[in-house]
Amino acid sequence: MTWARGQSGNPHGRPKSGRAFAEALRAVGEEGGNLEAVAEKVWELARGGDLRAIQLIAERLDGRPLNYEEIREARADEAWENGDPLLL
Repeated sequence: MTWARGQSGNPHGRPKSGRAFAEALRAVGEEGGNLEAVAEKVWELARGGDLRAIQLIAERLDGRPLNYEEIREARADEAWENGDPLLL
């Protein structure tokens, strides 16, 4: 099937399934204090040395660390703003 020039192949866009799933998870989690139970379990796993639980807590409390590309981009932006002659 060919599309006319300028015509979208998906006029209604991507289905909103991800948002609905997140909302469903949140609704189930809020019933009967499940969110607190999950948080307690994550802390329990972290105390036991579970690296994924430790990472999850660190990212939620301190924020996700920048990756190499984000650091490089931030440095390039700073150099550009400061008129670094190597970039001009």
